[in-house]
Amino acid sequence: PGGAYVQWMRARAPGCAIVRDASRGGYLSTLALLGSCGAGPALAQQSVPTDVCTGGSQTPPPAPSPLPSASPSPKPSTPSGGSAQLARTSVADGEVAPRGVAMIEAVTSGGCAGRLCVADVDAVAAAQRVVVAVADSGVDQTHPDLNFVGGTSWLGADDQPGSDAYGHGTHVAGIVGAKNTGQGVVGVAPNIGIYSLKILDSRGNGVLSDAMRAIKWVISEGAAKNIKVINLSLAGHVDPTASYYKPMVDLFCGVCKEASDAGITIVAAAGNDGRNINEYIPAVCPTVITVTALDQDGKLGTDWSNYADASDAAAKTHTFAAPGTAIVSTVPKNVVNSGYLELGGTSMVSAAAAAAAAAAAAAAAAAAA
Repeated sequence: PGGAYVQWMRARAPGCAIVRDASRGGYLSTLALLGSCGAGPALAQQSVPTDVCTGGSQTPPPAPSPLPSASPSPKPSTPSGGSAQLARTSVADGEVAPRGVAMIEAVTSGGCAGRLCVADVDAVAAAQRVVVAVADSGVDQTHPDLNFVGGTSWLGADDQPGSDAYGHGTHVAGIVGAKNTGQGVVGVAPNIGIYSLKILDSRGNGVLSDAMRAIKWVISEGAAKNIKVINLSLAGHVDPTASYYKPMVDLFCGVCKEASDAGITIVAAAGNDGRNINEYIPAVCPTVITVTALDQDGKLGTDWSNYADASDAAAKTHTFAAPGTAIVSTVPKNVVNSGYLELGGTSMVSAAAAAAAAAAAAAAAAAAA
């Protein structure tokens, strides 16, 4: 927090463990920059020396727990369609169902001939399919577990949206839609289209003006690409006592309202500094679905997650919560050779909520067709 250098001590992925080894250079990665270990996204400033070691494989997730409900809100744009739901299909043999995916009941234990079930995005006709825009550090278009459908970068012509030197955007994308093919992990909405909006650089740094430009681009161009949901797994701190606080919040939130008015759902991370969401953009915006993190048992808020104050009725209307620890998802092989890593943070819970919103939008479109 406050720009301090935060190091990962240990992280686990299917088939390997990433352990900090101070005695040698080891494998250079940017895992500390991914918005966990108490550090907000893009606050840490350096790479972390790590060593890839043999480790155990993932075990099946515990019985799913329901996603806690939040106060009802008419403000954020949410997919319409009442109780319309996507068809369910069995989870393929060999897939890992990450803890958070199971705990929000994206993966369930009944209804598929005794096997685990997950949403069947592929059962939706092409015209009704929904694409999720991931505004982040890029998405690795070569990852075999992702349905990468395109991208746009705001970092210059040479910084391609289908590359992700940082790893954060690819991890987020896997939570949204990792495929159900019998290898790797399964996402909340398996095989859903991922469109990369690259606004963060190779160290996870970016500017809010690029986030605003990306949102405006989706408003004008997103319909042609079936983009209905934007995920913003990022948080920028703004001092509420500063003279520029209200003008800055009004400016950014105004763009978010334009998107909401256009029928686009924006989902954002609350941030990982243990502070009020009113200090963070885009979490403060009333037309954004802001997602805070629960602990690994899905019961209590973590001590690092930002939050909506219990006395703030307006903030509570657009704030939700989901499990935010021990989430296995995709990463580029330049980050971890296995292509998978377990991380935690409100970036991860935002992705899960964005996928749920996209699945709802797809179901509504299919029901209305």
